[in-house]
Amino acid sequence: MPKVAIIIPALNEAGTIFNIVKGLTKLGMVIVVDDGSTDLTSEEATKAGALVIKHDKNKGYDRALAAGFKTAIAHKAQILLSCDADGQHSLQSVQSVLETILKENALIAIGARASFPRFSEILFGYYTQKRFAIPDPLCGLKAIKSDAYIKYNKPRTKKTINTGLLLDVARDGGKISSVPVDIISRQDDQARIGGVLKANYRILRAWAKCIASDLQLYFS
Repeated sequence: MPKVAIIIPALNEAGTIFNIVKGLTKLGMVIVVDDGSTDLTSEEATKAGALVIKHDKNKGYDRALAAGFKTAIAHKAQILLSCDADGQHSLQSVQSVLETILKENALIAIGARASFPRFSEILFGYYTQKRFAIPDPLCGLKAIKSDAYIKYNKPRTKKTINTGLLLDVARDGGKISSVPVDIISRQDDQARIGGVLKANYRILRAWAKCIASDLQLYFS
């Protein structure tokens, strides 16, 4: 069985992180990246059995995720699985994504939600479905083999909400499996990617980077 590391970026998630970590420890090593929380997120995660990386100030989702992946690779993890800290990903969904990457010998397995909360996600998902047969590139529940992460982790894929690397693998013909997943609504209904305008801006920027990369390949 390959060594699995589950990476969870977290910002002020003291109310949910303990139960999430507790449930996931049976699947692998859990790494929580506390990205500048002002509550007891770090303490709750540590109490539940996670290895905690603490950022003194908020550095953003992409950098928090990268810090978790770097630590997982240093611990010789072979499968890197990202999961949200807000309780939206059920244990069953996490297990489904993990089982898929192992059984189907995919480089990446990614969750596919039944619906999207933002219009920008609908646009991005429509494009990637037509272009790569990936219906939900923005799902936070992803598993990637560490060798693929090391190969495709490049400076130009930064600030892409964890989509640049995914789409580079797709452009090279690497096997990517999508897994239908259930999403549990947040109790506080506050998405950590930001408010409506900021979230849509970040997603549209990531989509623009995707299109720019496709055009560059097309005309090269």
